[in-house]
Amino acid sequence: FGMYTRQEVDFMYVCQAAECFADGDYRLLSGDYFNECSYQLGTVLMLECVARLVPQIPLERLMQGVNVLISMAGAWMLIVGGELAFRDKRVHSAALAMYLLCLPLAIYCIHVYGTLPMVMLCSAAILCFVLYIRRKQLRFGFMYVLLTALAYVIKPNSAIVLMALLICAVLHGMESGDWRLLGFAVMSVVLAVLLARLMILQYEWRGGVRVRENVSMLSRLVMGLQDGKRGAGWYNAYIEQFFDPAVSTENEKAIATADLLVRLDEMVADPARTAIFFVQKALSQWLEPTYGTLL
Repeated sequence: FGMYTRQEVDFMYVCQAAECFADGDYRLLSGDYFNECSYQLGTVLMLECVARLVPQIPLERLMQGVNVLISMAGAWMLIVGGELAFRDKRVHSAALAMYLLCLPLAIYCIHVYGTLPMVMLCSAAILCFVLYIRRKQLRFGFMYVLLTALAYVIKPNSAIVLMALLICAVLHGMESGDWRLLGFAVMSVVLAVLLARLMILQYEWRGGVRVRENVSMLSRLVMGLQDGKRGAGWYNAYIEQFFDPAVSTENEKAIATADLLVRLDEMVADPARTAIFFVQKALSQWLEPTYGTLL
């Protein structure tokens, strides 16, 4: 708070958009950023709601404070869920240690973004998932569905949790013969996809624009396998060549596929360097909690 850490790049873009949309100004919807990264509109919608509810308080400062509470709540729910799942008090200490050793989670509150809200919602969903297994109460199943769907709308990275819990639901059904949890898991995936699409549609309706197709996951995969000034596998502006509306989906796929094959050939030709790359990529993601703000 004393240093007044400012938002940069994506964090700044979503804050600016939330404040503009709260004032009825939707011009940013016509720019490249939200056309190529429309999934960011979920975070924008969350922040816009906050900006509309308390317009007198600076959005960045308010959410940095709220993030501290969100972060602690997410950690607490993971700890409680772990104790319920394994019926072991030692899980409390283990989960807390894992949380404190993950530096991004502990310091990420300086960022006004969708990451910590996503983590909290996913933690709450896991807790409800476990509570349903232990108590067989349908309310926990429906809460799990809603929480995972909301997490996905805010930040699609939570698809990892959706898929993980879907697998857990299948295993639970095979073990117990109770397939209702699998039904909830499938429902959570369907609702997540529907809400994410509805979120974009309402912005298209409000802004009077048609949002273009996002940069493909293939292109992002290629970028994530490249070196760059910010570190191994970090953002290096590779995907920006596809921001031009004149670049068709087919052209993007062809370019990205060719670049991927070249990169894989390089990795196969130099296994030692490839191993170093992935070690650097993993450690930099874990140890660099500011994700570019101080970089």
